[in-house]
Amino acid sequence: MEIIYTIHNNFDHCYAEFLGKKMSYYQLKDLLKERGKKYINNNKVKPKSHSLEISFDNDDFNKSNLSDDEIEEYLILKRKSKAKSWLSSQRNLRRKGKLSSNHIKILNKLGMLWEPNKDPWEKKYSLFKKKIFSSFLEQIVKKEPWSSEKKLKQITEIEDWINEQRILHSENKLSSENLIRLNAINFPFNLSEDEKKEIKLLSLAKMVSYINDLRGTLSYYGIKDFAKHYYVKEKVYVGSPIKVSEKNIQKRETKELEDDKAQDDKHLISRISFEKENLLAQENAIKILKKKPTKVFLNQIDKISEKYIPSWNDKNIYEVGKKGKDRLGLLYFDRYESKYENLKDYLDNNFNFPRTTINNVVYKATYGKFNYDDDVKIYAAKKMIEILDKHLLKTGNLNHRKSFKPISYLIRYYKKEKNIKELLALKELIKNHQILTLIYSDRLNKILNKYV
Repeated sequence: MEIIYTIHNNFDHCYAEFLGKKMSYYQLKDLLKERGKKYINNNKVKPKSHSLEISFDNDDFNKSNLSDDEIEEYLILKRKSKAKSWLSSQRNLRRKGKLSSNHIKILNKLGMLWEPNKDPWEKKYSLFKKKIFSSFLEQIVKKEPWSSEKKLKQITEIEDWINEQRILHSENKLSSENLIRLNAINFPFNLSEDEKKEIKLLSLAKMVSYINDLRGTLSYYGIKDFAKHYYVKEKVYVGSPIKVSEKNIQKRETKELEDDKAQDDKHLISRISFEKENLLAQENAIKILKKKPTKVFLNQIDKISEKYIPSWNDKNIYEVGKKGKDRLGLLYFDRYESKYENLKDYLDNNFNFPRTTINNVVYKATYGKFNYDDDVKIYAAKKMIEILDKHLLKTGNLNHRKSFKPISYLIRYYKKEKNIKELLALKELIKNHQILTLIYSDRLNKILNKYV
């Protein structure tokens, strides 16, 4: 059914005619909000109660203490991580053809996702399974709809997918595996009476976003130019309403897409040229970095991690609105966190290469990937852990972190090298910080039990 938009230079006189009803922009906006509230109320996820026993070998923590709620959150996270690991192993076994058909059927009945990050159908299935509508609509209800265009688009895409599954099911074209999985999550193959009475959200979202767009278009073009812009043939007078059909909107959108493509083509050559220049700069930088001895990188790490001594300006100007002691604490935290993040580049194999002149050849400043030696990474990781231990963890500002890159890296490396001495040293460090104990103690103990 076609939607007719009546446009007037007085915005209060604009409305959309749909299913025989005339609705103003504000009525449509309120209708969308009501739809969102109703959906959220009907699809609230009931909080799960977890009875978790909280206990540690060492309860005497004087740094990075967490609340009971934060501790419980970490323990729940650990359980979820184990479940995700098991699911990954099942997917891997199926890819290798090592999972029996009966096992696959059982997992399908539980709503298994086999390719959650690749297959488009499974991505939509995952969003529907998580009741992702609720979170999208909640944002739209709280904010003005025109500030949530991306969310509206995601909702409409999911609704299209839902309708597609219903059509496939009615035509017996759903694969048996997908049918089993949809049944596992109680997929609503048949429209409810309430859904039949509701205006389709896709059309509603289009009307709300489009009418609001017209508000800006009218003020930019003026009513006469607007009519020409949307191929309205009849004579238009300022102050008189005009009607724009869905076909004309689509015609205009097609024209805009063609114009955008032509504009993109103009910039294509310059973009390719820039990418080639940047790639060449990276290649030259990597050649230079490969010639540098390990000592150069170790000196860079030392320079980054050297002790911070605040200047008079730092002490007196930084965060002026706060008390002196609080201001100084924030200052030290920010400066050492910056050092920590800069050192992370070595573990991530990132490099920032400055503009350099060598043999009268100028190499532009660039960044990219460069594989540092293990010695460099270990040195950087130890410096990062030193910063964590002395300056960052004791503030409690990192209690939200779920992992710490230097510790994870060293555990993997020392496990591979079977370096018991260094693993024990890490264990002693971890004991001093409650957050590190929560994240790493079980993992370290399992590794050490194999060798000790």
